[in-house]
Amino acid sequence: MSNILFLLIAVPYFYFVFINHKELFKFLIIICVLFITSLFVTNQFKVRQSSSYILTVDQSLANYDYTTIYGSVGISKVKVYLNRPEELIPGDKLIITGEVKEIEKPTIPGSFNYEGYLRSKRIFSKIDITSYKKDSSSFNVNIIRYKISKYIENVAPHSKGYIKTFVLADKSEFDQSFKENVSSLGISHLFAVSGMHVALIVLSLVYGLKKLKIKESIQEIIVICFLTIFLIITAFSPSVIRAVLMYILIVLNKKYSLHYSNVDILSAIFIGLLLINPYFYLNPGFTLSFLVTLTIILSGNLLKNGSKINQLFLIGLLSMLVTLPIISAINFKINLLGLIANVIFIFLVTYIILPLSFITLLFPVFDIFFYRVIIAFEFIILNLGSINIFNLPIAFTNVFYVIIYYLVLFNWFVKIEKKDNIIKNSLTLIMTVILISISNFISFTKSVNFIDVNGDSTVIIDSFNRCNMVIDTGEYDEYDGVINFLKSKNVKRIDILIITHNHSDHYGEFDELTKNFKVINIITSFDDENLVSNNLKCGSIDLYVYPPSIKKLDENNYSVVLILYISNKNYLFTGDIEKVREEELLDYHFPNIDYLKVAHHGSITSSSNEFIEHIEPKKAIIIVARNNRHNHPSIEVVNRFEDRGITTSRTDLLGTIEHMYIFGKEFQRYNPP
Repeated sequence: MSNILFLLIAVPYFYFVFINHKELFKFLIIICVLFITSLFVTNQFKVRQSSSYILTVDQSLANYDYTTIYGSVGISKVKVYLNRPEELIPGDKLIITGEVKEIEKPTIPGSFNYEGYLRSKRIFSKIDITSYKKDSSSFNVNIIRYKISKYIENVAPHSKGYIKTFVLADKSEFDQSFKENVSSLGISHLFAVSGMHVALIVLSLVYGLKKLKIKESIQEIIVICFLTIFLIITAFSPSVIRAVLMYILIVLNKKYSLHYSNVDILSAIFIGLLLINPYFYLNPGFTLSFLVTLTIILSGNLLKNGSKINQLFLIGLLSMLVTLPIISAINFKINLLGLIANVIFIFLVTYIILPLSFITLLFPVFDIFFYRVIIAFEFIILNLGSINIFNLPIAFTNVFYVIIYYLVLFNWFVKIEKKDNIIKNSLTLIMTVILISISNFISFTKSVNFIDVNGDSTVIIDSFNRCNMVIDTGEYDEYDGVINFLKSKNVKRIDILIITHNHSDHYGEFDELTKNFKVINIITSFDDENLVSNNLKCGSIDLYVYPPSIKKLDENNYSVVLILYISNKNYLFTGDIEKVREEELLDYHFPNIDYLKVAHHGSITSSSNEFIEHIEPKKAIIIVARNNRHNHPSIEVVNRFEDRGITTSRTDLLGTIEHMYIFGKEFQRYNPP
């Protein structure tokens, strides 16, 4: 869809430029050719399967029982997994053997695109090491960052997390709960080394060099050299690259009277970086950095007047508005408290936390003092982050919503600058955001979604937000795949949550689900009172829950079994029942089954010939994890369906399987790895 949309926008634009600006059109064609060439060349940087490889370590992250290594095999960047903790330093060379695998794409809509993030770093392959040995060592530019990191750990053990964050752009010391509070307040950008940090460094250096009465031309050379070193120790963070190049090009523009505007310079950097790495745009930090910088440049007239507090508030407001679709794709919400929080924390970070980070790096004696400041700083974050009443859940569920939002926002910018109907246009913008937030209330789409989880989970969403249902949650997932899928659909409550039986791969996310959503009704196999024969209705969806097993059997065979009626289609859900329970169900009449959610992930113990012949499904769907230890699904079971002409769809091959119904017409979408 996004590719089609790109063509719909690009073709008219190119035609307009061709008719009105032929010189610019030639330039655009050259840029496009260079970009496609760069894309082709970059895609060749993949590791080919071989008996062994020489791996040069760039970065090593040792955990309790494994080590993640980022490095190079020849000219190819790779991510490598070692199944033991190992202390490695940049420049170490290892002779390794292992299996090369492609980085999997996200298979659950709404989940973080880690594959794209690694592509932005030119990493296309991963290697699971089976054996290795250290060979030699050579100089690697990342050793500078490594040595500084070790120095910080040794001399500033109390404040090391903040010094690493603001000096090295390394946030690994922060725990997850702190990151969530920072994200909730919408101040994550303050913890990413960016233009603000570079500006402070430049101002400090220039001030000191002026005091030493060094000539301006020499000052510029010293500052550029220092910024180059800063690029290295921050591992060439996209936002730092942008800020450093902006400074250098602005200096050259002024020195040689080139008369380029700041927008021209920013655009040149953007194009240049994409030609060097055409996948840079997949890095959220890259996109956010350029988007916010462009907004601040274009809003110069709005920001030039007023007090510092007003300017900080406006910068926070404009940054929040322009990045809303991107941030909501990550957090699925905006925190209106963030407008005030940004003013507070921009001041605290700019004038206290950031300077103290560099001061403590140079003078470790301030470690304890800085630590006490950090305690107060985190106390404020913790208390503000715990206030949830200002959170507005929102997800841009459709790319057309993004277009509409930016058109309204652009109009708002123009009207604000002209001071024309400010209240009216502000209300229009607010209403647009609210309508997008409640878009599921005006959605004509119904869907049945088989989520690609470890275990079993199906999400059913009715049109017009009349019913949201979850059948099983999958195993516990630290990345919250099912939860993020629901949030990405703007779901805010669950009308019926069904846990088919008491196995963790079916209820593992139960606690997280109930924390994140209001759950109205719960049906489980844990409570016999819930397992009487049930005819249920939820919105336009009908359910029939079959009576529990006659005998109290094991957990699998005591699974909740139900039929779902949606948009003239019948879905049969069978939990993890096995042959003994299937024999009991032979006594029941089943309507025409359009889709069977195959029991027990396609295990040989389920889906007997007699049961399949009795229910006669038209199609079968197997929710099964890739490379699972039980080797599900059984080939014999798959053949039982195929021998009867029953099409089988599997999540391990197709990713999340989405069945959508619009005005009674069915559409299917897959998310393969």
